[in-house]
Amino acid sequence: MNTKIIDVHTHAFPDFLAEKAIFSLAENSKEYKPFTDGTINGLLESMKKSGIEKSFIANIATKPEQVIPILDWSKKIHSNKIIPLGSIYPKSDTWKNDIDLIKAAGLPGIKLHPMYQDFYIDEKFIYPIFEYICEKNLFILMHSGYDIAFPDDKRAFPYRILNIIRFFPDIKIIAAHVGGWRDWENVVKYLVGEEIFIETSFIGNVDDKIRKIILKKHDRNKILFGTDSPWLNQKDEVQEILNLKISADFKEKIFFKNAESLLKSVSYGI
Repeated sequence: MNTKIIDVHTHAFPDFLAEKAIFSLAENSKEYKPFTDGTINGLLESMKKSGIEKSFIANIATKPEQVIPILDWSKKIHSNKIIPLGSIYPKSDTWKNDIDLIKAAGLPGIKLHPMYQDFYIDEKFIYPIFEYICEKNLFILMHSGYDIAFPDDKRAFPYRILNIIRFFPDIKIIAAHVGGWRDWENVVKYLVGEEIFIETSFIGNVDDKIRKIILKKHDRNKILFGTDSPWLNQKDEVQEILNLKISADFKEKIFFKNAESLLKSVSYGI
């Protein structure tokens, strides 16, 4: 199967920071060791080997003072192959202006990670932020489920995401890691069939029965290809989708058609 591929979930860092960032993150990643050096060039090399045309970069501001440097770097690396996502720090007083700057920079969405940014997805203080993101027509790539560095942390559970999409019916959320890392039974219970995008990183770790339910019952226009590179090998994740017992048309939707539709819906030119 020869098709375009868009990876909606990858990570990379500025060259001066990449080695330190990857080393720090790898200390908590247990069995998941990086497949790239964490740089843009390392990601581009991985993409070339894997037949991936474009990758989203999921930036995460863990402090308010990181928001603008991340945005400045995102504008520098933005290209026909690299689509950076902006980041805000939800507890910062400048979140509204930060969203305005992300929109003005032409970035299509925002990455949020409740554990690293210290909030519960459905805390009431964040509702005005979600409302403004909707108003600005940006999507959210949201970490969902557990996180290997935060054992037993429930801040990103699927039912919390359901609370948000029920309250904001127009919100565009991509629930990472097949909807909820290592909480896939609750993905079926709370998110399958809802108006939410699901990306496929770690799909090979999902129980076969649960994976079949997700692929059968979730809107096939709302499943996107993602890898969480460098923590998974992009080439292996491409093969995971190719190995699925689904139609060629469905695979094309996962690999690129659904991502293209999402980007068009937020007026992003591809």
